[in-house]
Amino acid sequence: GRNAYGIQFHLEVTREIVKDWINEYFSSGDETLKSKADSMLEDDKRFREGLEENVKRLCRNFEKIMVSAR
Repeated sequence: GRNAYGIQFHLEVTREIVKDWINEYFSSGDETLKSKADSMLEDDKRFREGLEENVKRLCRNFEKIMVSAR
């Protein structure tokens, strides 16, 4: 059709992926980086449930848009 849709974030990110990113990018032992890593884990813990619900809602709504666009 005439429309295009894009998403500018990672819907697929799990807690394990966050931990992998931390291990890859923040493992130098630098205290500032350790603080950032700890902050990322806390944010993931705090927002995980809401994020998962919003991703489900986004996918359901996107599917409705695609079905109605046929």
